[in-house]
Order: sequence, then C-alpha cells, then structure tokens
Amino acid sequence: MKKLLIPLLLLCMVVAPWASAGPSTHGHPLDNMSDNINQAINANAEVKVEPERYVEVDKLSSVTGWAAAVEGGATDATTASIAVSTDHIPHEDKLLSLEWDKANGTVLGAKIEKTLASIDASFLVGPSIIQWHVKHANFTNVDYVWIRVGSSAANYHEYRVDSDELTSGQWNTLSTLVANYDAQGGTGMDMSDIDYLALGVTMDGTANTIANLRFEEIVFLSATHSATSISSEVQVDTPNINILKLRGTVIGRNSGDVGNDTLRITNATDDIPIALTNTSIGLTTASVATQGGVGSLSAKLRLVTSQLNTIDADTGAIKTAVELIDHLTAANSGDKDAATQRVAIATDDINLAAINTAVTSAIHGSKTLLIAKIDVDLTGGADSGAIIGAEAGEVIYVVELLVNPNVQCNLQFTDGGETASTSGLELYLASYGGLHLKRDPGYRFALDSSEGMFLDDIAGGTVNVRGYVWYYQE
Repeated sequence: MKKLLIPLLLLCMVVAPWASAGPSTHGHPLDNMSDNINQAINANAEVKVEPERYVEVDKLSSVTGWAAAVEGGATDATTASIAVSTDHIPHEDKLLSLEWDKANGTVLGAKIEKTLASIDASFLVGPSIIQWHVKHANFTNVDYVWIRVGSSAANYHEYRVDSDELTSGQWNTLSTLVANYDAQGGTGMDMSDIDYLALGVTMDGTANTIANLRFEEIVFLSATHSATSISSEVQVDTPNINILKLRGTVIGRNSGDVGNDTLRITNATDDIPIALTNTSIGLTTASVATQGGVGSLSAKLRLVTSQLNTIDADTGAIKTAVELIDHLTAANSGDKDAATQRVAIATDDINLAAINTAVTSAIHGSKTLLIAKIDVDLTGGADSGAIIGAEAGEVIYVVELLVNPNVQCNLQFTDGGETASTSGLELYLASYGGLHLKRDPGYRFALDSSEGMFLDDIAGGTVNVRGYVWYYQE
C-alpha cells in the first residue's frame, strides 16, 4: 500500500477520566508533564501532542434552575415534566441525566432553559469543541435536537443535530467545533462570560409530541493537534460505518430529483453491460442501413404513424356513434317515439313462415287472411263506424276480433244494410275495457255480397274505439 501522510485533527483525545465537581478551568492531571510531552517524540515532529483541556458547562443531573420556556412564537410554554433519569452514560461521579417532554402545542419546537453561574472558557484557544449527549426511544417525528449556549436568552450560539444522524434507543455522543454553530441570537456567545443554557427539540409537525427526551453533560474541549506519518496498511474491520453527509449535506436516498445531495458517477470504459449495449446499437444501425438507411426508416415510420392516426380517428367515430345509439335508443316498455328502433323480419324467417302456415291451415287451408284496423269515433246512429267496405261479390268472414273503447259503451257490429240486419254480436264494455275474441273461421258476418262491416254504439253515445279485425272474403 502507498505511504499515506495524514494530518489529523483529534477532536477528543481522552488520556484519563474527567474529574470536575463544577465549572472548571483546570487541565488534565498530566498538565505538569506537558513540557516533556510537547518536546516528544522526535526532532522530525512525526508525533506531537498537546494534552486535552475541558470546561464543564453543566452536568445535566439535576432539575434545579431548569424551567420550561416559550419557543417559536408560542403564547405559552409547550414543555412539561422536567425530571432526572437514572439512564446515563458511564461516569465516575454522576448517575443521572435530565429528561423532559414536548407537549402538544401550536408550534414545532419546545425548550427548557437555565441561568448559569458565569463561566470563563476564553482560555480554550484554537479549534475548540462543544460536546453533549442525547437519547430517545424513537426519533421518527423529530426534525432536529439543539442546544443554546450564551450570555443570555438573547445572545447565544445554537448547535443542531438532524434526526437522520441520531440512533433511536441509545445514547448519541454529539460534538462539533465551537465555530460551526447553526444559528446565532443577538451578538452570539461570549466565551469569557457563559451564563445561559437551553435544551430544545424541533418536530416534523406541530401536533407531534415527544416524552422522556434525555440530555447528558455539556462540555467544552480543547482540540488536540497531531501530525504523523503512516507507512503501514490501515484496515477498518466494522460493518457499522455509515456515510451520512457529503460536503456537509446529508446524502440523498431513495428516488427523487437531482440536487447538491446527489453523487455524480460515470461508467467505466470497459463496463461489460455498456459494451453489450453498444454492440446492440451497432447491430440496429447496420439493420437500418440495409433497409434503405435512416431516411427510409423515417419515411416508413411516418407512414405507420399516419395509418395509426387514421385508425384512431375511425375508432373515435365508431365510439361516438355507439354512444349516440346508446343515448338515443328507447328502453323498457312504453309508447313508440323517435328513440324507438325500427326492425324488419327476414323474408325467410322460419318462425314467421311456420305461423303463416298454421294460420292458413286453420282457415280451411286455402284462405287469404286480411287485417283491418279499427279506429272509429261513434256518435250514435246506425252504420256510423265503417270498418270494412263492401266488396262486390264477396262475403266477410271474421276469424279474430280485438276492440278497446275509451269510454263505457254497448257496441253492436252491423252489416251496413237495414238496422235490423246485425251480426247478432253485441258487446258491453267498460272504459278502456279491451276484448279479444276468436270466432269460428266459418262465421259469416255480412248477409250478402253488397254489404260491408260497421260498428255502432247502441246507447247512441260518443265513443272512440280502437283495435283490429282478422277476416277473409269469398
């Protein structure tokens, strides 16, 4: 492996456990050896170490001094139930952490805050670090957690950590350079006079709540510089490496639009699938050439497109016609109108032929059956409603009769001669009381060949009669 020269910024090098009962400005127990360490290890400075120093801002192991506060324009605090928990990270001198809830409110965020005794951390020159710990069972509905450190509620620096960088169900140790703050209030934090601290959470939605959100010890650390030459192979043997950010931006995942969080890649020149694709394209190009070239293929495609457009237009016309038929065709029972379809029975219809044969056979096998429509208005008197006119030399024989008057009446069929010369058939019918009557095919209606068939109302009233009469003449 090639020799690597890596300048390292060791953000946190812990040589021995921290021991501080309160805000502290003292260094590590090895401070008295710093002169010797600073002069080690060799003249080429391949390893040069300055011992770490830290300032404890708050242990977060007591509710004393902490209070809920208004956040994000709310009219009242959305925080409740500030308490201590025995769930904590390992320490030699503390066994508690601070937990609190974000209650249902009208804003996304909630916070608790505390006024501190003034802390002077100005001696932490160079790239100093701020570090704290946070834990919750489920960060799903959290946008980000944050802390504010400053001289007052108006002058502070705010440090945020997105929920994508937090693991649910375990303590998350969070650290960043003091200079890398996410927001500033007023004039910001004065490192020589730190007396304000706030812990907060911002949710994905105003209705989202969170209970038992735990924070642990907040400290400032002095960054430790080291330069070394590594000439051996470096191997990382762990499945837990997860790249979260690219140049400070969370890497885009799943489907979505291209953006600054999207990695740009390129295909290798000798990539096998790409080579196969190129080969396929070459074969297609050769095939096009044998068919007259791209121009010929284009003309054929235009022809196909034209034909498809014609088919589409014809299909649309058929669809329109079918829809019109569907909309205009009368359905169910009722009177005929413009929406009633006209049909015709085929000349060679088998069933109709059988009916004609049966009817002809019933009338002595040789009679021609005629139909006369009845639609007469009777106003009283003899022979007022002509149905069948006289036919010289012919006598009328009735086969079947269907009548339906519009009012109650007493109908009489006559032969058109003398009033006394009737058919002998009188019918008393109610209003719209129809009658269907079949007679002996040999029944003689008219008395002689010079008379027709008439209909009268014996009562002499006004009545409209409709129907049909089936007959033959001879």
